[in-house]
Amino acid sequence: MVSEAARTRVSALHTVRHVLAAAALREFLAIEGLDRARILVVKGMSTSSILYAHPSERPLSDVDVRTTRRDLAVVVQVARRRGIAADWSSAQLGTVAVRIAGVDIELESTIGPPGVCAVSVGEMLGRAASREIAPGLVALVPEIHDHALQLALNVFKDLLLSPAWSVEDARRIVRLDSFDPTRFVALVRRAKCAGAVGLVATWLAETGESPEWSELRDALTPPRANAVYARLFHAAGRHDVRHVLRTLVAHGGSDTLTGTLHGLAAGAFGALRWKIRQARGTLVEHVEAIRPPIAPR
Repeated sequence: MVSEAARTRVSALHTVRHVLAAAALREFLAIEGLDRARILVVKGMSTSSILYAHPSERPLSDVDVRTTRRDLAVVVQVARRRGIAADWSSAQLGTVAVRIAGVDIELESTIGPPGVCAVSVGEMLGRAASREIAPGLVALVPEIHDHALQLALNVFKDLLLSPAWSVEDARRIVRLDSFDPTRFVALVRRAKCAGAVGLVATWLAETGESPEWSELRDALTPPRANAVYARLFHAAGRHDVRHVLRTLVAHGGSDTLTGTLHGLAAGAFGALRWKIRQARGTLVEHVEAIRPPIAPR
């Protein structure tokens, strides 16, 4: 059993993390020239002020934002001028991270893996609203059903291996009084990812004792044709499955053939790029290890 003193220490650490993350996001949004880009704050930095009594209840590892592909290029360009390095090491295309004041800010230009969701970041930005997500920090956050879709696809992308706090976000958002199951189901169907969200809904209903997700599961029951993909999806979620295979499976969750082909192509290219970067890094390490030391003059 965790003692009260231990809980207090953990809560204090989470609070500090939120303060640092808010300061980093504030500094990021204030970068000169970044006002040309539309930035949508999602997941923990946003949900902590919406779904929890106190932000410290929601652990935070980084800051997640979404932007359009065009604005992603603007962010990278502006950051480069400020001497801020862009980290492209993610296997997911259209994803980059920048480090501000010791905090990673991860930017993605799609909702879920590329090809899975037919609803774009630009469309979600059109429905977003400004909200104070931390003292003195106002930012754009998604409309509640858009955010529920984002959170569900985040769990899907991780093949149901998301951190506990990401899963808790998905559980809590569908309990809000403003959440309308019928509206959410219509959004998911328009996004052409009912199969992907249905897999998440089934898992949350069976493991999380969530009557809300149970109701959504019944409304989003994937068609029979998706049974093979569902088996492949669950098999790929094992920890011992290779990263490349897991990436491809996570990119193949669209309800349409076009979306699936797009996703698989993006996933394959992203995985190849990730492997090349890994190999290049390993090669550099080997060269550094065998390079003879330079004698002092």
